[in-house]
Amino acid sequence: MLSFFLRRLFWAIPVLFFVSLTSFFLMHQAPGGPFDKDNNKKQVDGATLNALKAHFGLDKPQYVNPAAAQTLWSSGERNPLTLGRAYLDSQFFNYISGAAKGDLGPSYRQRGK
Repeated sequence: MLSFFLRRLFWAIPVLFFVSLTSFFLMHQAPGGPFDKDNNKKQVDGATLNALKAHFGLDKPQYVNPAAAQTLWSSGERNPLTLGRAYLDSQFFNYISGAAKGDLGPSYRQRGK
């Protein structure tokens, strides 16, 4: 019984990873975005739009960030953990790490949480 439970638990990890990867990919393929302009509503200026994208991490690459790792490598950094963290500093891996910590983003029901 214990081996059955452990086997199911170990299979749940890759299944959850691929489900989150698929949903992330499909959401990025859908038209529109969270800060798109609507002609019927109040418009957001460019500086505010850039600040919102930076705050929510939407200015980073979607899956991996080789430019950040290359910048660190060029500056003389040789620690593989630091380089790996910079390489994985992207929208998808920030989403995965936040979900693993229980941080699923801002609440629309309870403002400020």
